[in-house]
Amino acid sequence: TAAWPVLPGVGRAALLLGLALAAWTGWRQVQQLRRRDSIELDLQSERLRRLERRAQQFDEAEHLVDLGSFDWYLDRNELHWSEQHYRLWGYEPGTVLPTLALFERHVHPDDRDRVSGLLQQALLGRVGYDCTHRVQRSDGSVRVVRARGAVTFDDQGVARRMIGAVLDITERVQVEDSLRLHAFVLDAIADPVGVI
Repeated sequence: TAAWPVLPGVGRAALLLGLALAAWTGWRQVQQLRRRDSIELDLQSERLRRLERRAQQFDEAEHLVDLGSFDWYLDRNELHWSEQHYRLWGYEPGTVLPTLALFERHVHPDDRDRVSGLLQQALLGRVGYDCTHRVQRSDGSVRVVRARGAVTFDDQGVARRMIGAVLDITERVQVEDSLRLHAFVLDAIADPVGVI
């Protein structure tokens, strides 16, 4: 600005042109950054929408097949259940805090020692967790489930995380029991043709 009065007209025009060009370049860079930020925000929003759709699809699929899933961080003592896992135990999703004590309380008393032993063996890395047991739901009804889990260990061999799934197999067990009963009755009949 100090040189402005002494500059000839062409110099003033060149200076104004240079300032305008610098301003326009700066404005373009800001616009490009805004556009890039907007595109990144749109991409992040789309990723979030896709994740939400996948989570909803996963919840619906679990519900259709009576399958629940869990994620247990042993080092932080955090247990997370899927929505269907809550339902398998007789709760509405999010109405209780999943804990090992809550899990153990719902395992049928006749199955508790066996389930606890299998769980401890899995946490020690001796076997994979694969267990069929009964669950006493919060309403008092009893369901039969098959639970499977994979344990992750740290470098020292200490169990850090267990992730798994629980499948309600009550109807299958009831059908198998019924078939066994029918087979027993048919085997006990000395003359099946005469009975028919």
